Amino acid sequence: MEAIIIEIFAFNHYGNCSTVCVQVQVTIPHISQIPQKPSAGTYFLMRSYYISYFLLS
Repeated sequence: MEAIIIEIFAFNHYGNCSTVCVQVQVTIPHISQIPQKPSAGTYFLMRSYYISYFLLS
């Protein structure tokens, strides 16, 4: 059974601009855990994965 936990938090990426990030933790065989404070690249990658996951599910 796949479980998805979503936590929305704000973090300061550039030091002067706030960005809203989404923390996605999934229990899927090939993805055990996602970093708690992902970088911008990881965030966009995970956002795309999150969107595509729900589009395909």
